[in-house]
Amino acid sequence: MYYDVPGDRAEQRLGLSRLFVRAVSGVRREVLVLQRLEPAVHQCTCVLSLFKCRRYQWVIDATTGFPALDVVPLSDVVRLENVVPDFADLGRRRGLLGTPATTPDTPQERRRERYLTNAFFPWTTNSIVDAP
Repeated sequence: MYYDVPGDRAEQRLGLSRLFVRAVSGVRREVLVLQRLEPAVHQCTCVLSLFKCRRYQWVIDATTGFPALDVVPLSDVVRLENVVPDFADLGRRRGLLGTPATTPDTPQERRRERYLTNAFFPWTTNSIVDAP
C-alpha cells in the first residue's frame, strides 16, 4: 500500500503490510507495520513496464538482513496497491520452477527479489498519473 511518510506528507512510500496493531497495553493505536519497498532499476524489455507497472525492491535493514520496517498510523495510508513478484527476474535466477515459496529465505536472496505494481488489478489505479 502507498502511505504518507510520518512527519513528511510530501513523500509517499510503498510497503507490504505485515501487521495491523489495534491497541498497545489497552491503549488504542491503529497502526500498520509495513515492510518498505523502494524503486528498482527499470527493465525496458519488460512487457509490464510498457503498461506502466513499476518495479520495486526491498529496503534492507543492514543490521538484520530483513526488509526495513515502518510503523504507520492508519490515517497515513493513501491507498492499496496490488504488488506481484517479478517472475521474469525470478525465473532467470531460479529456473522455471522458481516461485516465492521455493526461493531460499536468505539475506542474499531478499536483496535480489524484485516486485511489480500490477496496473491490471481493478482496485488499484490504472493511471501512472494518479500513482505517487
